[in-house]
Amino acid sequence: MLRTHLLKLYRLAIGYPKTVLVLAFVLAAIALVASRNLQIESDLNALLPAETQSVQDLDTLKQSFGGSSYLYIAVEASDRAVAESFADALAERVAADPRVLYVESKRPVDFFIDRKWLYLDLADLEEIDRRIDHALALQAVGISPMFNHLMDFADPEDLPDLSFQDILEKYQKQTGASLQGRAAEADGRFIVLKVRAADNAENIAASRTFIAQIKRIEAGLRRDLPDHRVTVGYTGGYQTKVEQVDAIAREVVVVSVVVALTLVGILLAYFRRVRAVFLIGIPLLVALAWTGGLTYAFLGHLNLITSFGAAILGGIGSDYGIYLLSRYEQERRAGGDFRTACDRAFSNTGRATQASMLTTVGAFGALLCSDFGVFVEFGLVGVLGLVSTYVAMMLVMPALLACWEHDRPISVNPRLLAFTGKRGKQVPLWVDRWLGRLFSRRGAAIGLAGVLLITVFSALTVPSQSAISFNSAEMSDSQLPGNRLYERISRMMGNSLTPTLLMVKRGPEEAAVLAAFEATLEGAVGVSSPLFRKVVGVSSFVPSDQSQKKAVLARLKPKFETLHIPQDREWQETVRTLGTAIAAPVTTALTLPPDIRRLFDSPYHPEMTLVYLFPAVDRGNSESLAQYRSGIATLKQDHDLRLVAADGNFVVADTVDVVRQEAPRGLALVMVFLGIILAVMVRPLSRAAGIMLFLVVGLVMLSGALWALGVPLNILNISAIAIVLGTGIDSFIHFSYRYDEHPHLIATMHNKAGAIMVSNLTTIVGFAGLFLSAIDGLRSIAWVTVLGLAVMTLLAVLAFPQSLVFLEKRRQST
Repeated sequence: MLRTHLLKLYRLAIGYPKTVLVLAFVLAAIALVASRNLQIESDLNALLPAETQSVQDLDTLKQSFGGSSYLYIAVEASDRAVAESFADALAERVAADPRVLYVESKRPVDFFIDRKWLYLDLADLEEIDRRIDHALALQAVGISPMFNHLMDFADPEDLPDLSFQDILEKYQKQTGASLQGRAAEADGRFIVLKVRAADNAENIAASRTFIAQIKRIEAGLRRDLPDHRVTVGYTGGYQTKVEQVDAIAREVVVVSVVVALTLVGILLAYFRRVRAVFLIGIPLLVALAWTGGLTYAFLGHLNLITSFGAAILGGIGSDYGIYLLSRYEQERRAGGDFRTACDRAFSNTGRATQASMLTTVGAFGALLCSDFGVFVEFGLVGVLGLVSTYVAMMLVMPALLACWEHDRPISVNPRLLAFTGKRGKQVPLWVDRWLGRLFSRRGAAIGLAGVLLITVFSALTVPSQSAISFNSAEMSDSQLPGNRLYERISRMMGNSLTPTLLMVKRGPEEAAVLAAFEATLEGAVGVSSPLFRKVVGVSSFVPSDQSQKKAVLARLKPKFETLHIPQDREWQETVRTLGTAIAAPVTTALTLPPDIRRLFDSPYHPEMTLVYLFPAVDRGNSESLAQYRSGIATLKQDHDLRLVAADGNFVVADTVDVVRQEAPRGLALVMVFLGIILAVMVRPLSRAAGIMLFLVVGLVMLSGALWALGVPLNILNISAIAIVLGTGIDSFIHFSYRYDEHPHLIATMHNKAGAIMVSNLTTIVGFAGLFLSAIDGLRSIAWVTVLGLAVMTLLAVLAFPQSLVFLEKRRQST
């Protein structure tokens, strides 16, 4: 019943054209105003079910520590003093802002310098004592420690190294801290401030507001300071998120304009009249406006893929207009009056258009069954957009035709039959001869044999191409300023700026976690690819065996003073720190400097603390990320550790798992749906089965094409498989319906092949606009859809008609 009513929409439009147009434009205006509030969200955390373990762990982190995001501010100047002065002033003002929890500007290095000897192992202190005793023994026989390296008779291996650099270097490796007073490059002209917000930014709007406030503070400081010779850059989760969204917004504009101009060019080339552009373009614009309003009502935002929905839906939706308008013009040129032409276009061809709309909607609808929010939102926007486009084409286009063409005289070509092309020109005889050979039994057999051969070779690539991968580089533009600065700071720090955060309770549980991971690191020495590089907790800054170490230091101090070594500044500092280490009170987690404790302490739950785990693998790769995550889980289980590991990359790992699990099920669901649609709408059933077979062949050939071009499947472009099936089947349905009206193969080719190729070309153009994106993941969607639709088009206009030579019982002579 609904199907019949939809087909009769055009009658309402041609009966009340002005009323329909006014209502359509008013609704479009309202929807357009609403759609202006759509924001782009690129956060994957919000796109997985709340019960997903990685999402729950991040929520736990947020509740106990306010989240994991930092804003890094880089201050750079040609003069070190200028850079330090500006960085200190900026840190002071930013820290005073109520939105900021703290700013890490200077490190409390004096505290650790005064106690550095306590951080050495007892065995290392005993080694120092042995070297000093040996140096004193040499001194007693007249060999000064200052010149012992010049004595030819001394054994080089027996000369004591009194710099102790080989031992002191262990300090930094043990604590993960640097004795630099700032996070800065060696020359001191590039200084990094680490800003922790009081509240974690929940969305792009909150991140934008937070960064804007910090930049206002910077601008105020520039006005107050006389020397402005500094460059300030921003990076970290807040900044990169904002930059990525802004870059996508710019790309959306460029892609939409390029796709729109290309579609206009295709329509002009195909119809050869400007009027056709308006007859298809106006309903399309109305439908896009409706879709934007409905998207705002249902979702309220766009994601990485749906932000390009206007270009994609414009390419897909223009298909309906091309099929309908080309049939209308054919009927008018054949002598039909306005009403007859509308009936045959919007009713006869309308049935095929409706069927193709339902199949494409079904393909998008299959994505709604996913647990991955990107797919769900893409599917919903696709369903809303396609239904809106179909309704607009069935209402707005006939209404425009009624206003513009109802009484327009036409030039009728009485010879215009099924064999004639556009504008009354007969198809050249050589074309008919060529088509006759192509669709003869011999030509069809050769063509289908070629398809079979390509399919067999392509089938060999299916096992490797069906693997779904992930690489973080595919999800963002590495050339954005924030990403480039992020890489520079990471290299300077020597660590990832986003370590895995292990949430544990203070005391024994934290000590157990540190001990387990440190033991794993020690056991990984010599391993070709260890999973972790370093683990740091608050206990890492508390020396062990302090009383025993102080006893050794007390024995060492007078020996140091006895050595005949020039009392330069370095040696005086060594002797001084021996005294300060001996006199220092016992260091505990509670007596550490506040600047250290705040890096670990929970501001909301005092019993909770953090342990930072720095990976030694590339977490941007799905395989290494899985190994890394598995390693943490294994340690947790083997040592019965009570910890919660929070890492934004684990959300990606869960996403990959979800997509891998759902891909076969989703593909099966799409195929079942399409099979049902074909069984209901296409007759005979042998032809419906033939179309299903060609869809499978098309997927196999697509696998071969992707393999040849080196394009793997990932968590984004896998969604395009359903779209290739849903839109690719349209060509077969339109050809089949037209063939039923006039069961003459070459006549159907004359009337439908051009419309099929042009309509598929517009869909390809809609997705091909993603090639203009700087994000590899979006470009990979373009590769899958463009190649897939190209394959489906060739099968629909060549292989499928050739199969009809053998499948149809009644075949008229060509």
